[in-house]
Amino acid sequence: MRSVKIAAKTAAVGLAALLSLLVGTPAYAGSAYVYSYTGIDYCATVIESLKPGEQTSRVRQATCGADSAAVMSRLGLVASSTLLMQWWDNANYACCYYTEIYGYDGPCDQFGYAISSIGGFWNDRISSWQVFNSCDNTWAFEHENYAGDNQGYYGSVSYCGGYMNDRISSFKIFR
Repeated sequence: MRSVKIAAKTAAVGLAALLSLLVGTPAYAGSAYVYSYTGIDYCATVIESLKPGEQTSRVRQATCGADSAAVMSRLGLVASSTLLMQWWDNANYACCYYTEIYGYDGPCDQFGYAISSIGGFWNDRISSWQVFNSCDNTWAFEHENYAGDNQGYYGSVSYCGGYMNDRISSFKIFR
């Protein structure tokens, strides 16, 4: 029984660390933080497409680093994944930070991919994004779990407008 509890605790800490990489906030593991956004300019996350009955895409892998080459080398899985989306913290795909979202299951289809909580660093910070590989439709939501004010967009968005600028907390992307 003790080994089951330890395994469950280890899995929970590992999941918290993985999610922290996705959202750009520290996850506490034991007595040390396992991740901090300090000095980080680039992140990449690989997610699965939505399956029947699911509301949120599962995270397969996520990592961040000072440059894209370092991150890509750590994410060997990305080479076989499909670029879906890039997030930027300023209009016109500009400034200091960006994140790439990759689809583990290929390009968007009519069901697509869904991120129920962008959380942490990116929460209420996104101003522009680019979409790729048939992910032409984007729904941006004010709150986690696709709640609150929302707006649909088509194609890449150089500025999401005053209505949703720096208010986005969840996304759905599809063909």
